[in-house]
Amino acid sequence: MNKTFLVKIVEGKINFQSEFNEARFRDFAKLNEGKILTLKKYELIRSLSQNALYWVYLSKIEMETGNTAEDMHEYFKAKLLPRRLLKIRGKAGFHEVEVLGSTTLLKKHEFGAYLDKCAEHCGIPLPTIQEQEEMGYLPR
Repeated sequence: MNKTFLVKIVEGKINFQSEFNEARFRDFAKLNEGKILTLKKYELIRSLSQNALYWVYLSKIEMETGNTAEDMHEYFKAKLLPRRLLKIRGKAGFHEVEVLGSTTLLKKHEFGAYLDKCAEHCGIPLPTIQEQEEMGYLPR
């Protein structure tokens, strides 16, 4: 049973944010006495506004170079993201396949660094706020 509990650390202690959340955790703990838990820091994946900016940027590159935004997306993924190894289960057992990295898996700070790498790699700066507005993207 895979359960997720979002908690906050306040003054060095776990804060469940509500009595309901704490009760849920206590019930879980009773059912899993003696088990080992893993705690992970919660990190936000790239935001929708970051993704929108990325596609505006790819459109800017398209207008300047003639390369399609989709082609540039595939090119940047191949050039700038680490490849991932997928394990696929089949009738003959597991099969491993190496695939391109994905921008959807990047954390917010990783996606920001990716955008900077794209701009550095192709020599075309990210669009200014004025350019974004002219292209129909209104940043928040």
